Amino acid sequence: MPPEVLPIEGTGYLGRAERVEKLNEGGRLVVAGDWHNDYFHPVCLEVFNDRGETLGNLSIGQHPTKHVTSIAKSLPDVIATVKKVTPISQRSKGSRYPLMDVRLELAPGVSHEQFISDFDRHGDISTSSQVLISSGTSLTAKDLVGNVDVSMSD
Repeated sequence: MPPEVLPIEGTGYLGRAERVEKLNEGGRLVVAGDWHNDYFHPVCLEVFNDRGETLGNLSIGQHPTKHVTSIAKSLPDVIATVKKVTPISQRSKGSRYPLMDVRLELAPGVSHEQFISDFDRHGDISTSSQVLISSGTSLTAKDLVGNVDVSMSD
């Protein structure tokens, strides 16, 4: 997986704007996959700060399902960092939320060939990195260390 930069969406909800505006370029983020989200199919890729607070969701709507799935399945081997933050104050008049881009890249020591091999071996969504979190559970950075997949159960 070559490095990839994706915007996030939803920064104007749930108190996310204030948290996004405090981030610095290069800051470490956590991305978790929610395979049972009602609004994103096949998976929602939610972005959290290092304190486990939600920042938004990776904007993946224009990408093919296979690409989105491969990102979600690769999360244990992916490092996510802040690429760019555009505060509300630097946007056009009337803007109500900040913008942020997230850089995704393979962790050091994980080769592209190893990543592809692991992906082929674990082609279904029930990989060993998947963690079930019950609805209403608040997540902390400790819960999300290692960029694990998070599936919401009922």
